[in-house]
Amino acid sequence: MSNHTPGPWLIVSTYVRTAINTAQGIHVAMVNWWKGISVKEHEANARLIAAAPDMLEALEWLSNEFDCRDDEYGVVGFTRDEFRKAEAAIRKARGEV
Repeated sequence: MSNHTPGPWLIVSTYVRTAINTAQGIHVAMVNWWKGISVKEHEANARLIAAAPDMLEALEWLSNEFDCRDDEYGVVGFTRDEFRKAEAAIRKARGEV
């Protein structure tokens, strides 16, 4: 387990700055908008940072489950439902929530 500020992390936007805070209002990160980067990219960067705790949790789970594969066929033996946790973190990072 990592020693990062626990999630969830939320996006708080202003004109040129986007803060990443916890639900309790603890500041985690700041994404500044600069010339040369589009507003769309700026927002995508903030979403990616805000999704970090969820992605880390999902990837840690997947890593722990990796050993549960079927050696005879060389495939990972997971159901579709078990992958939904990782997919949810990916959707959050992409802003598809």
